[in-house]
Amino acid sequence: MSPDLLPSYIQRLNREEVLAGRSFARLEMSRPRPEPVADKDKAAGKAPLVPRYLEFSLIAMDGPGTEKTP
Repeated sequence: MSPDLLPSYIQRLNREEVLAGRSFARLEMSRPRPEPVADKDKAAGKAPLVPRYLEFSLIAMDGPGTEKTP
């Protein structure tokens, strides 16, 4: 929900046995698109529902100079 907290979350993930010592080549972050508003709700002046979370994807290094999706 808070993009500024993502780096510390990833650092904590690195302490997990499954991910310990892994290097990451790339981090992709995005916010999901707002939910569409029904025509009747648009007429009532309702705004789209914006998801309260952040989607992210870590791309792991699979050896020198290569990428692998975990």
